[in-house]
Amino acid sequence: MGLDITAYSRLRHVVVGEGHVHIHAGEFDRLDGLPPGNYVRTTDADVWWRAEHGAELPESERARTDERVAAIQAGMKPECPGDLAVLADARPLSEEHAFRAGSYSGYNWWRATLSNLAHDVEPQEIWDDYYLWMDQAFVELINFSDAEGTIGPKTAAKLAKDFAFYELQILSRAQQVLADEGEREYFIDAYEEWKRAFELAAQDGFVIFH
Repeated sequence: MGLDITAYSRLRHVVVGEGHVHIHAGEFDRLDGLPPGNYVRTTDADVWWRAEHGAELPESERARTDERVAAIQAGMKPECPGDLAVLADARPLSEEHAFRAGSYSGYNWWRATLSNLAHDVEPQEIWDDYYLWMDQAFVELINFSDAEGTIGPKTAAKLAKDFAFYELQILSRAQQVLADEGEREYFIDAYEEWKRAFELAAQDGFVIFH
């Protein structure tokens, strides 16, 4: 058991109904400019792709598009929160980044280390007085669940900036403070994974804890 992370960019809000997929207006408008509405489902990925893109389905996208169409046809959705699904109608296409954040104890060590390197306090101090720490670097992650949940694009954008802006400072301190080579490598590698996850999610996506 442990914490796995999957990040997606450019998700679309959909409702799967009888014979169609409804793409909502609002924050999740289609990036290709086509209006929200009902779009016919099909088991034929080539037909579906041409209907959506006006072009032939490229070989590089065939496997994942077949999987998406099959899932929609079966009334199933890819592994995303709520009614969010990764659809091939987004331009550019949605990207995915997944990694193992560690065992639960390992992730909690990593999170505590981040808290100490960034703020010289244990996470508990931030949890106890969260409103005093609001908007500080990394706080939305430090104060988040260690097991499950979803971070949306607005919070992800803020965290992506934190990970980029403080990267040199945090990783330099990690090199100085963490005496164990294995701990240093784990912390630094995970830092880069989280940074990438939030960069993707900032683009109309999500970071999913599972």
